[in-house]
Amino acid sequence: MRQARRLLFPLAVMALTAALIMGCAAQKSPRQVMLSSGWAFHDIVDAKFVQQYARVPQPDGVMIIDSRPYRPKYVKGHIPTAVSIPDTQFDQLKDKLPQDKNTLLIFYCGGYKCKLSHKSARKAEKLGYKNVKVFAAGFPAWMKTPGTYAVVSVEYVARQLEVNKMLLVDSRPKKPKYDKGYIPSAISIPDSQFEKLKGKLPADKDTLLVFYCGGYT
Repeated sequence: MRQARRLLFPLAVMALTAALIMGCAAQKSPRQVMLSSGWAFHDIVDAKFVQQYARVPQPDGVMIIDSRPYRPKYVKGHIPTAVSIPDTQFDQLKDKLPQDKNTLLIFYCGGYKCKLSHKSARKAEKLGYKNVKVFAAGFPAWMKTPGTYAVVSVEYVARQLEVNKMLLVDSRPKKPKYDKGYIPSAISIPDSQFEKLKGKLPADKDTLLVFYCGGYT
């Protein structure tokens, strides 16, 4: 009986150790899983890194590239200043990349499980680009980062106007810009008077708000 107990105790310890190891493996974060997958690009950046470049006007010497499909992903929302070069169309659209091979290229797609940005980044390196990075957390993480927002396309705005599911806000000066013409249904809340006129915004904080002004610059 004592011999049996001596044998059972080590077996129990081994079983517990194996369970702990399996438990630790199961608790790996999506980022850890991606990094250990073998397909992840070698230079990964976070949202804070991207934020310094995703602003208007965009700093010189950088391009942010959305590797997701143009429709419906890019159209419905993308990182500010990002250019659409879907990975599936990379070879056809590679001319959209800058001529300067020292330009900082930041690729992103749909999150840690998405391989598109990683594939595109490798293709860019093969073309000779020397400063290529991947924002692996992608668009989902961007939208959860404080202080960020998404840019939408003209066709997305047109569609929302058709179904009446958004509030469109003209951020330009009321005089002379808004008074001379505005997108149908848009209300005027000039950015310079935002605090004074913010009461015009809907009480429902889940309302889709789309702001526009005078273009990319």
